[in-house]
Amino acid sequence: MVSRRVLSLNARFPLLVLSAWLVLYAARPFYLGIYQDDWWALIEPVHATAPFSLDRLSYFVGLTTNYGPRPVLGFTAFIVTSLMGKSVFGLQCASIFLVLAAALSPLVAYPSFGSLTKIHSSSGPRRDLLARSAVDARDYSLADGVP
Repeated sequence: MVSRRVLSLNARFPLLVLSAWLVLYAARPFYLGIYQDDWWALIEPVHATAPFSLDRLSYFVGLTTNYGPRPVLGFTAFIVTSLMGKSVFGLQCASIFLVLAAALSPLVAYPSFGSLTKIHSSSGPRRDLLARSAVDARDYSLADGVP
């Protein structure tokens, strides 16, 4: 049986999302590095410019940069490289925390989404939604010939 303390913590913070993030991403900064395309996009501007300078910003933001089609990613890379410098470990840590932020963003943007993910209550519309999802998943797998 799950304790009340764990359930109350889960009501405030999604333990399932946090657990999955820890399993999938926590070890990455210790074994991932910078690869060839990352070097020119992230590390080279650090050698040539000062943190938070307009010169560094021009490497990351603008139509002629690698980040031209993705301006938000350019600003993110500018901030991360200004804070972390050329630390590969720091860049990888920033990357995994951005993944966690993306995983938690639906729960922040749509608070009612979090209540749909809690299945410790089995009454009303939530039960019907979960039951319908299970039936749909079963029907989909049967249509594909998957037992």
